[in-house]
Amino acid sequence: MKLYKYCKIRHLENLIENKIYFPNAGMLNDVYEGAFTFNVSDNMKIPFYQTFYPFDYQRIINGNYSHEEIQNSIVDYNWDGFKTDLGIASFSSINNSQLMWAHYADEQFGICLEFNSKCFPFNNAKPVNYSSRIYTIMINCEKHIALDYLDKKFIELSYQKCDEWKYEKEWRINYTSESFLNYEPTALTAIYFGCNTSLADRKRVIEATSHIEGLKYYNQLLHRNGQYRIAFVEMAVPEKEKIISQKSSDN
Repeated sequence: MKLYKYCKIRHLENLIENKIYFPNAGMLNDVYEGAFTFNVSDNMKIPFYQTFYPFDYQRIINGNYSHEEIQNSIVDYNWDGFKTDLGIASFSSINNSQLMWAHYADEQFGICLEFNSKCFPFNNAKPVNYSSRIYTIMINCEKHIALDYLDKKFIELSYQKCDEWKYEKEWRINYTSESFLNYEPTALTAIYFGCNTSLADRKRVIEATSHIEGLKYYNQLLHRNGQYRIAFVEMAVPEKEKIISQKSSDN
């Protein structure tokens, strides 16, 4: 299986150094990224408060707060932590989405990277689950307030998104927020250029990845047979050499 990453042509040092960046979840473009709620049974409300307010739950219990207010406070605190502490690298299982070429690949001026999912760290990628409802963590017995259970649920949360995003067919890798992971150069198997990518930018990308043996490059074609479809044709060696020979000032 191949994983694809649509991106603008910037930070070429990432290509040169074979590394993937993990922005924190709050930097992603979904306002509901990491959104969740709890469903707490009546018999578990006190233990639930004790878990998240271990030192002052009596003040919370004795205060004039509704369960909804307490729960929303717990959700907000943990949602903020989720968006700050977790790094997420996003990929797709498809490379021909017109919407993603427009949104993530600089309106077709960018590129799409193809990775071998059998190679590290791409072998750790998991598919996103899409739903019309916000992710709910059930709390109805003692084991549901155990840290291992809650940790598992927050990990699951990182792979949940609203079903309006399902066209992206997203896969994710989680890691430390705002950090990098290196991959073996041969894990990058192909680079696809947008139909608006300039010759100068193609040259920059090809030069930045010239150390990768066997790497393939593709130009994008727009179908003219009555269908809204994107296709690709592999760049021949003479064409690649011609692009490399272009002066840096070419556009």
